Amino acid sequence: MGASAGGVEALCAVVKKLPADFGAAVLIVMHIGEGSALPSVLNRCGTLPCSFVSDHPFLERGRVYIAPAHYHMRVDDGKVVLSLGPKENLRRPSIDPLFRSAARFYRERVVGVILTGALDDGSAGLFAIKSRGGITMVQDPDEAFQPSMPAHAMRHTKVDYRLPIAKIGPQLIKLVGRQKGRDLRLHPPGGKPRSNADLTEGGTPFPVSCPECQGPLFTLKEGKEEYFHCRVGHAFSAETLNEAHDEALERALWTAIRMLSEKIILHRTMEKDARKNDPQVARHLRETIDSAQKEIDLLKEILQKI
Repeated sequence: MGASAGGVEALCAVVKKLPADFGAAVLIVMHIGEGSALPSVLNRCGTLPCSFVSDHPFLERGRVYIAPAHYHMRVDDGKVVLSLGPKENLRRPSIDPLFRSAARFYRERVVGVILTGALDDGSAGLFAIKSRGGITMVQDPDEAFQPSMPAHAMRHTKVDYRLPIAKIGPQLIKLVGRQKGRDLRLHPPGGKPRSNADLTEGGTPFPVSCPECQGPLFTLKEGKEEYFHCRVGHAFSAETLNEAHDEALERALWTAIRMLSEKIILHRTMEKDARKNDPQVARHLRETIDSAQKEIDLLKEILQKI
């Protein structure tokens, strides 16, 4: 299950509908920061025990596992594995690594759910679940606090269920009821799920640098859409790549403004001394100060348009 902006309320609405004998493990990725109290909040919402996951615990039915800040969460043959791997879609934790690994190991036994959130994290992972016979579900974008994530998932994948938040929990209960009595450990055909560091294999070089590490990017097809990955393992959808490049450009422009501002400060000090000893040098310094100020004004105009 994946969520972002407005996700605490949405997750609480789902978890409180799940009974204490819920017949599946629930794994949650939410875009959170350090010090999040999400497990405590969800424990107050419902009857299932909720906690941040530690590395390599075995999956158990009737428990909620939450990805901690700064770690990707994946499943691996009945265990939950944490990783400090490169960010995907500008996030760590990201929803896609969890969904991809779950799809690879559990195939038709996976139910992937996308709730409210910004941009499009989870879309590629939901497609992976659908393509391996799993069930896909999104919160109705019309009622989501932030509709981008579920709406983009629907554009990318023909989802099985588009539901208001109040009906997602009950629908999960119906779907999981079909899975009771089946072992949570499973050795799938085809070996381990690929990591994001492996995603450049077979990719086509793309003439844009990675905004995270400035390395070369490669494109891969996931369903109808292209995704972008560097050799290190940073991964982006087209939308998040555009967002990341905008942020990188903004950082570069602010760095240029800072450097020009420092140049003005230095040249003003030099101009003050030059007035006494060399008026010609002082005039030249004044010209460079005025020119730097015009460049700062121009850069600020560009920033307003990004």
